[in-house]
Amino acid sequence: MSSPDQVNQARSRRPKGPGLPAGIIVALSSLWAAVPVSADRGSAVMAVFCDNDFTPGYSIWDGSAWSAAQSMPIIPNPGHHIRVADCPTRTETACIYQIHEYQAYFLRFDGSSWSAITEVSSDISNGGLSGNQKNMQLSDVAYEQTSGDGLIAYNESGNLKYQTFTGGGLSGETTIIPTTDLASLELFATPTGDQIYLLCADNKSDLKVNVWDGSAWGGFTSIGTVDPALYDSGEFRMPYFLAFEGQSGDALVVYSDGTTTPKYRTCSGAWSGESSMPDIEGEAHWVRLAADPGSDTIVFVAQDHQLDLNVNVWDGSSWATSAGSGQKEIETSMKNGKFRAFDVTFEPVTGQALVVWNRKDRNRFSYRTWAGSSWTSAAQSAELINQAYQVRLAPGSMSGEAFMLIRTDEQEIFAARWDGSSMSGATNLAVNSHGDGECHNIAIVTPRVPVGAQPRIIRWTEVDPND
Repeated sequence: MSSPDQVNQARSRRPKGPGLPAGIIVALSSLWAAVPVSADRGSAVMAVFCDNDFTPGYSIWDGSAWSAAQSMPIIPNPGHHIRVADCPTRTETACIYQIHEYQAYFLRFDGSSWSAITEVSSDISNGGLSGNQKNMQLSDVAYEQTSGDGLIAYNESGNLKYQTFTGGGLSGETTIIPTTDLASLELFATPTGDQIYLLCADNKSDLKVNVWDGSAWGGFTSIGTVDPALYDSGEFRMPYFLAFEGQSGDALVVYSDGTTTPKYRTCSGAWSGESSMPDIEGEAHWVRLAADPGSDTIVFVAQDHQLDLNVNVWDGSSWATSAGSGQKEIETSMKNGKFRAFDVTFEPVTGQALVVWNRKDRNRFSYRTWAGSSWTSAAQSAELINQAYQVRLAPGSMSGEAFMLIRTDEQEIFAARWDGSSMSGATNLAVNSHGDGECHNIAIVTPRVPVGAQPRIIRWTEVDPND
């Protein structure tokens, strides 16, 4: 982000050009522009997926088309969870690949090839959980956004552990805390700085957060309670999520406590007390948040136990309370509750959010956008061969751009590109993505603007100084 001095200096200068009457002050946005560079991995989107029995695959968008699926190093068993992150300071993508035989593997892509695999956990399970523990997401990877150092966190034989990496090998594991019935975990890197938040459901119901400051953990804080019944069946759910406001940098966490009013807390140095969101008339089983980098707006999307899909909008201080201001039920017949067949992201520069989902018994996906005042009507994609089981979104590097990755109920992998107003046709990346019905094994990642990139004007507001 621009420093305060850069922003203040920019605001004192008036861009030259037509349509700027005398006496008008032009206030510039402090948002970085994502300037596309050469079409190598440094500016390309990467999709990672379980391609066949033991060989994960990947494909790269080069600015105009997706590459044919390419093979990653062979991993001993099919993947259940794939987590990827892109380094902000060098051409590098890191991947945690969690397989159904309770192991987790780490590997990296340097722009041209993948490293050898490293086993980081030989026992990702946790003995206290009932049901099928291999379905739980118990590993993740993230990068510090200033230093570019990487962090992985994972469960190992009942202990929550971590390792760091800086472009070479892993540091060696350290235990964060012994755990009881760890049900899920996820890492969230702050947009600037070197903090990484670890959010996890311990003892199946105790939602905890710990903050890595670039060199050490700050200690766990209990945030709230999630419904333990969500994990008793052994089916993976993620009833919580975290995002950072784009301007203030404050954290917002939303979670389901088993009621029809999701709970939330904010953090600006210290965590606020628990508050309730507006009623969504169902218990949220899947929760996602997406933050606008140019404001403090955050969009909430949740699928409830009745297979309804609900949205709401946080403006930096409160939630919308009516359909006209952002709260809305946008679907009443989702595919099923085992998978997250929806996602949300913000487009670069525009301040517009995109929500994509799949409706039951329909070989098309639906989508809506939020541009600051209302939700558009639902639109539908071109027809796919089969129904979408999983949906993942990532912002692109161009204004208004976003990318979507889909896994269908017949194991095909499709990708599509959103240009800010329309969705492209879907490109088939794989026809036999291996994995049973519980796999959550697709991921998509977009590089951030390289460190050292120069800010430029991307939008402005004309203000009459006499008002």
